[in-house]
Amino acid sequence: MTLVERLIKNASFSVIGGLTISAGGFVSAAIVARSLGVHGTAAVAMALLIVFFATTIADVGVSGSLARFMTREAQLGGREGLRTFVWDRFKLLLAAIAGGLLLVGVFLAFYWLDIVEKYAVDRQEALLICALIIVSFIVHMLVAFSFQYLRGSLQFQAISRYSVMGAVLQVAGVFAGSQQFGVVGALAGYLLGSLPILWVLSYLRVADAVLPAPEQVATRRYALSFYVAALLSPLLWVRADLLIVDQIASAEAVGLFAAAATVAALLIQLCQMVCNALLPNILQAAAEQPEASSRASTITTRFGMFLLLPACFVGAALAPNAIELVYGAEFAGAGPTATLLGCAAAASAITLVLSGVLNAADANASLVRSGIVGAALTVVLGLTFVSHFGLIGAAIGRLGAQSTVAAMNIVAANRVVPGVVQPGWFIRYLVTSVVAGCAACLAAHGRGLLGLLLGGAAGALTFLVITVLALRLVTDDRSALLRSIAGQPAWVRRAAALLIGRPV
Repeated sequence: MTLVERLIKNASFSVIGGLTISAGGFVSAAIVARSLGVHGTAAVAMALLIVFFATTIADVGVSGSLARFMTREAQLGGREGLRTFVWDRFKLLLAAIAGGLLLVGVFLAFYWLDIVEKYAVDRQEALLICALIIVSFIVHMLVAFSFQYLRGSLQFQAISRYSVMGAVLQVAGVFAGSQQFGVVGALAGYLLGSLPILWVLSYLRVADAVLPAPEQVATRRYALSFYVAALLSPLLWVRADLLIVDQIASAEAVGLFAAAATVAALLIQLCQMVCNALLPNILQAAAEQPEASSRASTITTRFGMFLLLPACFVGAALAPNAIELVYGAEFAGAGPTATLLGCAAAASAITLVLSGVLNAADANASLVRSGIVGAALTVVLGLTFVSHFGLIGAAIGRLGAQSTVAAMNIVAANRVVPGVVQPGWFIRYLVTSVVAGCAACLAAHGRGLLGLLLGGAAGALTFLVITVLALRLVTDDRSALLRSIAGQPAWVRRAAALLIGRPV
């Protein structure tokens, strides 16, 4: 199987998983909004945010290094070497969970008064919320490890299967829980969605052997750099604006911003699932043909940009319709904020795509540098703009910070892999995606559900016409796309050749 064929296959399963998780999260958020209103939405959003930050901080690079080195360990040490490596990572995960529990406990102690006064009905509900945050932290740490195990072993079909099961459980649990038990029930429902993938832990086997010293050093070095990059990742600090809104504005403002951010979160989740298929495929291609690793990075980068940029801008254009339609008139004021956050998601998509290239080249230091700038900008711009412009200011701050980080990562990726992002095709994809977003916005404006459908169709059609028919894809793009459908019926291949054009 060629790189392009393997990439198409794995990315397809990643997209299925990403769409399922994103759809489940979006529907769950809508259920919470409809059942609990703006204030209940704020309470659930803040609890989930605490879990997200705690999981990222406590992981110390354990899960990330698992996916990065599984292919290498399997080649060097065979089945036994792989089992030793995985068990070594799992023991470190348990230690990380223990340290994380201490961290969560300290944070909840300091944040206790805010929970009682702003988000809970009484002290008993506040205690239950804190207990669920602690349990959710433990489960999410195990989920991250399980997911990276499947990713490192290229089991993307299993990821999509567990994603579907989890999404169904989550939606059902959030619906039943929020109806019966309010905020506490909704949080318990979210927890249910994380349980299916934990079955992966049953694959683990105890190993008595110890990793060779060189492997320990390499893994520890990568885990440390990955962890620092994760702490400074835009995906972490992009959530800091919700904390800023929480401290500067009211709980109701938190609820509105959380609703506006769900569209961007859906888009970023989709981008993340697609990009999760990129790094293992780059590593696999490099292992098979080391001299072809640069070309593999270039192909995967263009593939990711081609899919994700139009999805983000069209999604941003449709966000106001989606917010009002799904969440209700009470959340209509969050529409413009949702559009800006969707545009910021496009910048995050660029960073996500290029993170795979930089991770494969062990160039996490570049991600650390851009992360420092992004973290500083997120806080400074957030505090500045939220104070003056409220919710829309938080979105402007996120857009500025994420765009800057994306630009820095483009420069860094081109330094590590020369020509991986060429101005010609990148500008073409970016401009075409923006135009597609504008077409979607014009078609959707003020038309509710019909506008949502018309806008999606108009955006997709505009991107297809401009990119495929008017701009004509370059030879590499045409070759890759035609190879990806090589196994399809003859009429599909003829139609694709007519639309795409045969390679020169």
